[in-house]
Amino acid sequence: MSASTLPDVQTPTRQMELRGVRVHNLKNIDVDIPLGKLVVLSGVSGSGKSSLAFDTLFAEGQRRYIESFSVSARQHLERIDRPDADRIAHVPLAIAIRSDSARGQRADSRTTVAVIADLLDGLRMLFSRAGHTLCPQCQIEVKSHSTLDVVRTILGLPVGTRCQLGFALPEIQGRPAPAAWLARGFARGIWGGATQDLGANSTWPASETPWIISDRLVVGKVSEERLLESVEVAYREGNGQCVLLTEVSRPEKNSPDPSALDPSSSETSLPESDAQSRVGEVQIVDGRNWTVRHFHRSLTCTSCGKLYLPTEPRLFSHLSAGSCTICRGTGRTAGDGPTPAPCPACLGTRYREEARAVQVAGRSIADMCQLSSSELINVIEGLGETLSPVEAQATLLVRREITRRLGDVIQLGMGYVTLNRDASTLSGGETRRLMLAATIGSGVTGTLMVIDELSAGLAEEEIPRMIAALRRLQELRNSVVVVEHSPLIVQAADHVIELGPAAGPGGGTIVYQGSPQERPATAGTTEPNSTGHQPTSAKSGSLRLSRIQHPYLRLKEAKFPLRRLTVVSGPGGSGKTSLTTQLLFPAVGRRLGLAGAGALDHSYELKGGDELVDAVLIDQSPLTKSSRSNPATWLEVFDEIRQTFAMTADAKQKGFTAQSFSFNSAQGGRCRSCLGSGLLKQDMNFLPDVTLPCPECQGTRYRREIREVKYRGRSIADVLAMSVSDAAAFFRSQPRVQYRFQLLKQIGLDYLVLGQPSETLSGGEAQRLKLAARLAMPNKGPSLIVCDEPTTGLHPRDVVRLIACFRELIANGHTVVLADNSPELIAAADHSIRLEPATSI
Repeated sequence: MSASTLPDVQTPTRQMELRGVRVHNLKNIDVDIPLGKLVVLSGVSGSGKSSLAFDTLFAEGQRRYIESFSVSARQHLERIDRPDADRIAHVPLAIAIRSDSARGQRADSRTTVAVIADLLDGLRMLFSRAGHTLCPQCQIEVKSHSTLDVVRTILGLPVGTRCQLGFALPEIQGRPAPAAWLARGFARGIWGGATQDLGANSTWPASETPWIISDRLVVGKVSEERLLESVEVAYREGNGQCVLLTEVSRPEKNSPDPSALDPSSSETSLPESDAQSRVGEVQIVDGRNWTVRHFHRSLTCTSCGKLYLPTEPRLFSHLSAGSCTICRGTGRTAGDGPTPAPCPACLGTRYREEARAVQVAGRSIADMCQLSSSELINVIEGLGETLSPVEAQATLLVRREITRRLGDVIQLGMGYVTLNRDASTLSGGETRRLMLAATIGSGVTGTLMVIDELSAGLAEEEIPRMIAALRRLQELRNSVVVVEHSPLIVQAADHVIELGPAAGPGGGTIVYQGSPQERPATAGTTEPNSTGHQPTSAKSGSLRLSRIQHPYLRLKEAKFPLRRLTVVSGPGGSGKTSLTTQLLFPAVGRRLGLAGAGALDHSYELKGGDELVDAVLIDQSPLTKSSRSNPATWLEVFDEIRQTFAMTADAKQKGFTAQSFSFNSAQGGRCRSCLGSGLLKQDMNFLPDVTLPCPECQGTRYRREIREVKYRGRSIADVLAMSVSDAAAFFRSQPRVQYRFQLLKQIGLDYLVLGQPSETLSGGEAQRLKLAARLAMPNKGPSLIVCDEPTTGLHPRDVVRLIACFRELIANGHTVVLADNSPELIAAADHSIRLEPATSI
């Protein structure tokens, strides 16, 4: 049954009901969100979109899912606190695709495109069901033989053929004496070209591997039950190996002359169809010619003796048994210099030799993963003509699943990316689209999908593909909630909720909700002429990258004018992030000897920019995971504030220093009960933990004697509870602190609370805080400022303030290079570079 014909399990009037939501800056809001629809949350950065989408809807959906498990199972799962609200109803199981989850995917050096898009599992099943192991040294197929395989081989011989079934004793040291084997029921062995009796007078040969005979039989005169038992005994005593000797009345056609055959020679070249069991070496035993055939229960090459791992699904994962034993699945090892080099053992493929030895239609798992999705889908669709009928039937469903998932990746515009590409080289937008493809491919239904900024990094012409993908999720009876600013996605929504009207304390209310067609025309627009190109003086030099050899870039040269604003744009996968953050910034950083420039193993030539003294990268990485970090510490004003309190008369009288006003240090004045966190968690056993303000410090983080010290009538705890705007007025007599507060006000972050934990900041707020910290740094001289998708999470009105910050940096002599598709940024740029995607990267 297709998605479009699924029965409607949700009534048109059913909706998620939220009453009195007070999460972060949300002001006791009431909102109804329709189920089974495409809903867009919009508003300026910091208005409460993420608080509503992720910290309320997603958190409640996850919490309810965990609560559905048994008590014994819940104790092993992470507990999720109930969102601060009076009532939340009808929220289904929730799945989130957001910026921090995309960063988590890219953090593991073993994560690849195939892992993120959930394509690797299908390929693993394909190779485990239809893979053929080919010994790289001998170029013959390696097979394992079950007991039944050996029995069928014997029964397939001509009636009357005499056979001997046995096993080898390769070990010389510790080998049981012949008499010991006689006591176990074995009477004969073969060595020295003759059949020998096992007994007290028998001795093993010094330089030959003897065979012990477990049974002698004539084809057609022995039952299948006896054959099964004899083969099983030979396999058991021979450690998974057995040998079959078949009498030859005369030399078979094309067989070597037995008199000229070296007994120690290996098996002759065999037909490719069954090289290891049909015809083996010919030996003379008791004056008669016998064809020797070796069978192995394990995958062992009978020519070189190399043992291969079973073709199980885990063998074809570079995250587990199939990983290279040297690089552990990363494909890289430490080189002679600072740059990692391809692993010499796996040649950068991530897979061990045994995994690469298994082939499907002449390709290994490593070969398959070196293809792009667009290339691989053609290979998979053509397998039906190359596989055997049995293999084709066994892999039919697997091949259909792989093809369907590859189609989802291609539909989202990611068909150009190779499956083994390192996730760390992907932009945040690319990672989120791959995660979306995996979600669509999983076929989940009846869930709440919460998605963050899907349009990030995309050109305008790519947005319709994203809308089609969101509609596919909706057709599967999912409820889709998207945090977005793209006008095309907003207009395509079934329902729009705009929060605001401002950010921080000025936001957290519902400004508009309803149809996008009825949305006020002024919503989401910017001030007229606020982002236009501003006149600049004559240019003075440029940075030039030439002779570029990069796997993800097609251009050979790029120019970046100094002391100007350059915007690098282009469709997803065109190389914006690769050019700016993975090539330009590391190239300049390495020339300047910066420790944090990162590794760079691509060929290039850098000219110009000799006046630059520093390079800074402002990307989408989180500020910090510590709940103790806040805007005051990031702007480095907390030290000044603590020093100010330490200079008061009360502090001097009590012997307090600046360290005494720190809540991070054990030697400081932090509360001894909550250790400076301001909160205490109360264990509710099998219920979610309850977080309460610390009763000792009333949530202020400080001991009572520290809070008693006042500056202009306010304690250190009172100051940390101030907004940036209020703090700027409070410290108006201190120029250094005042300047840093003015920077936050300039970029629209004057509503932030000084002591607000950094982990509660939205993506747009975090990136602008990084920019403010850079503006506050002493100007050491002309610097290169590189930003990766700085408008992610920003409302168009926020972009206006961002451009003003970039202009100030340029006015101070810096060079600004941005990777972004924002129309406002492109219009404000002094120089633009438009990239097009490569065919396969």
